[in-house]
Amino acid sequence: MELIIFLIIYALSSVFVITVSYYKRLFSGDRDEFKRDELTGVRYIMETEWKVFFNTGEKPIVYYAFAIAAFVGLLVSYMGGLYGAHYEDLFFHSAILSVALFFLLPKSRESLVGESTGALFWQKLLHSDSALFVGFTLSIVAKTIMVYFKFHALSFLWVFLNTAVMFILILLRIWIDEGVISGPMDILKGRRKKDKKQ
Repeated sequence: MELIIFLIIYALSSVFVITVSYYKRLFSGDRDEFKRDELTGVRYIMETEWKVFFNTGEKPIVYYAFAIAAFVGLLVSYMGGLYGAHYEDLFFHSAILSVALFFLLPKSRESLVGESTGALFWQKLLHSDSALFVGFTLSIVAKTIMVYFKFHALSFLWVFLNTAVMFILILLRIWIDEGVISGPMDILKGRRKKDKKQ
């Protein structure tokens, strides 16, 4: 039952991120007129933004990266159960790991892989660092929300603040890769400039 609830919240969280990201990119351009499908077509919006996001890495590695990171995120959220009830743990149901990954994943990618995708599977996965980050963070978001509604073990304020931070980080990461906004730190700024030159 927990897994079903988790998957539902994960899907809804993904739809929220995709929708916000799509409209941000749509209205960031210089256009004044839009087609009806561009504004209200749910299927068009989902397909368009999904393709844009998964165009950030080598296929099908980028899909593997997203799925593996989502699974790892779910496992990590249960690590609080090593010393108590998993749903009472604050650390693994917070934005702390996502904030760390937001800054460390691009750095790891640049130092271990560089601009080339590499030959090994783990190198190709690391090259899809955006998919890794988004997949992992969405899992933490979904698990945190699930814990709040199912077990009522976390306070509303804790869940609200941490999920808000994680959603913001996810959207920032997507928009940086798409070139909609500038990177919030030198690592991602440098990456965006390199990608533009290629």
